[in-house]
Amino acid sequence: MLFLILNIIIAAWVYSNAKDRGVIERAWWGWGTLLLPFVYLPLYLIARPPITSPGSPASINGKRAFLIVIVPITLIIGTITCYEFVSLYEKVQYDQAVQKSKVDLEKAKHEQEAKFTKLTATEHIAEAKKAMAENYDPANGNWGDLEVAKKHLMAVSKIDPQYEEAGLLLTEVVDRDRERRAYMLKKEQKKY
Repeated sequence: MLFLILNIIIAAWVYSNAKDRGVIERAWWGWGTLLLPFVYLPLYLIARPPITSPGSPASINGKRAFLIVIVPITLIIGTITCYEFVSLYEKVQYDQAVQKSKVDLEKAKHEQEAKFTKLTATEHIAEAKKAMAENYDPANGNWGDLEVAKKHLMAVSKIDPQYEEAGLLLTEVVDRDRERRAYMLKKEQKKY
């Protein structure tokens, strides 16, 4: 807050001093000092003309200094600031999209879990069989989606009448997993 007050006082002094010296662009110098004090104040102190009446050669030199020094610096700083603003805006947009994506994934996960817990033992067994049959081709190293099958079979409670069937299917899942691991090991050994 103190910096802002001091900055306003300095900008007002630059404007007043430029007016006393007959500088036509005094508003530019004042605003420039207010917005970028570390750039405009030193440049003003270097480029300011001696105190004269408006329209004198010193005032014209001040205008020339303003056009040669300040305008390019302002354009460069403005370009950099715009680039930084656009980069920041894009980053915020990206972060928001990532956050929305995470929220959507989390929501979908919760919906799947809620749907999973509502399945009956018969439905769990049907889903396990479906997962085991998916892409089942041992000759090409595919044993079905064993993780999904195992998850469904483990969800069948001991008190369900289908528990025994789930146990038999779970044994088949374990056997298939063992075969899959042996296949992968054999495949790795052939590489060497």
